Amino acid sequence: TPTVSNVTFLGDVALEESNYGLLLRRGFAPTLSNIAMSGFSSGCLAIRDQATYDSFAAGASLTHSVAACASPYEESEEESETGTEEGIFEDGAASNRIVADLLLTDAWTEASPDFRPTGSSPLLSGGSAPDDAFFEAAAFVGAMDNTTDWTAGWTHHDAN
Repeated sequence: TPTVSNVTFLGDVALEESNYGLLLRRGFAPTLSNIAMSGFSSGCLAIRDQATYDSFAAGASLTHSVAACASPYEESEEESETGTEEGIFEDGAASNRIVADLLLTDAWTEASPDFRPTGSSPLLSGGSAPDDAFFEAAAFVGAMDNTTDWTAGWTHHDAN
């Protein structure tokens, strides 16, 4: 039952299989907020079993998050759960949004990416920190605001 806030997940749309932003399964019962997801060819959100849907019904949450994937949710004809990814993500009380683009400064340049949102990014508003003193209050969604690249000077972006 982890609490996670202000994370950016970026995928590679060139991958054809098993490419999800969040794949929640096996009764996972998180408190997730301010999550930004983009670039996942199979979907930004996939929920795999009834136990995980039940955890959301019992209080697990995904709130104040933004998805920018061609297919926001996993599409599978084989699912038998009572519940849908849409029902979790698009619950009005969750304050989540689906957008066409996160509008990051230069996230897709392998050698020196810049993951900060641009001045017109949907990530700059709508954030809300979890009710936990461990977390700093953040009005933005994702890992960083548009002013500070906290990865500069200590991270490397070597090609795989």
